[in-house]
Amino acid sequence: SEGADGPAPPTTQNPGLLYGRMLFDTPVYFVFLATVVAACWRMGHRGQNVFLLAASYFFYGWWDWRCLSLILISSVVDFYCARWIAASGHSARRRALLAVSLALNLSFLGFFKYFNFFVDSLVIALHAVGLGNVHPTTLRILLPAGISFYTFQQVAYIVDVYRRTLEPTDSLVDYALFVGLFPHLIAGPIQQPSYLLQQVRRPRRFVPGHALDGILLI
Repeated sequence: SEGADGPAPPTTQNPGLLYGRMLFDTPVYFVFLATVVAACWRMGHRGQNVFLLAASYFFYGWWDWRCLSLILISSVVDFYCARWIAASGHSARRRALLAVSLALNLSFLGFFKYFNFFVDSLVIALHAVGLGNVHPTTLRILLPAGISFYTFQQVAYIVDVYRRTLEPTDSLVDYALFVGLFPHLIAGPIQQPSYLLQQVRRPRRFVPGHALDGILLI
């Protein structure tokens, strides 16, 4: 079964799912999280961002490595579209770049989110006209985890840049980390660029009180 944005947690009917996804309440995730946090605070700001991006892609690839191509493609396209939009003073060019970004993101979301729905509707229609030998499982595709969250986060970014209410980042690593940071990648919430991206771009320091608050929240 599938939830709003990806496969449902493992069940006793399908125990193999337990080993294919790094759910937040599994021992492997706590080992991963502790390792990432311990290593991260031994690095400088730029090293932290590169390491966190690699860790986030490792986390997402653990769910299904095939879905990494989607987040990579959309992140690269949106990063450059935003920079070209900000640098251009030609309104038609800016609109065209915005359209390219929105078309890519919403096409990915629409295809993967609703393909299975339309397949089920097609199978029902075929059964109604006597073509009952088509089985829907042969037509289904994988729903990438978290695709709604990171898609609308990127849409918010490109629209803010287009409206000139946000300066685009000049670092692809920073932007990709803003999109794919693993704690919210598959579970949300959708983060406003002005909130999360600024935290990604600024140097951070370890504050014991903040760390304790985070541990208590977890």
